[in-house]
Amino acid sequence: MKKQKSFTIIELLVVVSIIGLLASIVLVATKEAREKAAIARNLQFGNQIRHGLGAYAVGEWEFENNLNDTLGEDNHGDYFPSGGTPVYEDGVVGKALSFNGSNGLLIPDSNSIDPRNDLAITIDVWLKFNNLSNQMIVLREPHYYLYLWAGKLEFSLEGFGCSLILTVQDSIETGRWYHIIVTYIPKDSIKIYLNGKQVASKDVSHYTNCYRYDLDPSNPPGTVYTTPIEIGGCIDSCGSPTSFFNGLIEVVRIYNMPITLAEDIY
Repeated sequence: MKKQKSFTIIELLVVVSIIGLLASIVLVATKEAREKAAIARNLQFGNQIRHGLGAYAVGEWEFENNLNDTLGEDNHGDYFPSGGTPVYEDGVVGKALSFNGSNGLLIPDSNSIDPRNDLAITIDVWLKFNNLSNQMIVLREPHYYLYLWAGKLEFSLEGFGCSLILTVQDSIETGRWYHIIVTYIPKDSIKIYLNGKQVASKDVSHYTNCYRYDLDPSNPPGTVYTTPIEIGGCIDSCGSPTSFFNGLIEVVRIYNMPITLAEDIY
């Protein structure tokens, strides 16, 4: 009878190592496929919002090698610091504007970017953080602010008769693309969606009188706020530039209209 050869310990270890390597490759490929599928779903969701709320859009900045408002309202961005050169990198679909912690973008005041009297708003942003320091994403003083604070995503809405803050408790990571949707439904709720999932909600139905500050009856007649939209930092409205964003922002869309959605997009 022919004697059957047995495996040595070294040969068995080699086989186990190969199996482990192959399993790791499969897991990485599966993770990448899932991430790509999630990004595709979020892109579709953003396009649905754009289609449904397009008539109420305040501005859209896609940063395809320029700082222009793609809505055609001429609300183009002014780069900060003045005279600096914007840097663009590859984003999820096209290009993204790079923020290094000392630069930002100002959208000059105009009637077309004014918030609604009741402050109804939807903000749609694609971004990636380089670090988790306190940093502004998009704001318009004195009414709304989307920012990262103590490692948590927050949205603040300020107006005559209301002061609202909503915090996302989910952990934020560096080096990962996030699709953020914030919507404020007057006399109802504020909601934040992160990568297609509702991650924070606040009932504000008891705030029945929440309006733009310039509608405060104690203001002199004709009072208006002429502040810019600021992307990537508190540049103009903080006295001195501060709280700069560090990472990539691919798109910012702002609508003067809320959205009503199911708890999860998918």
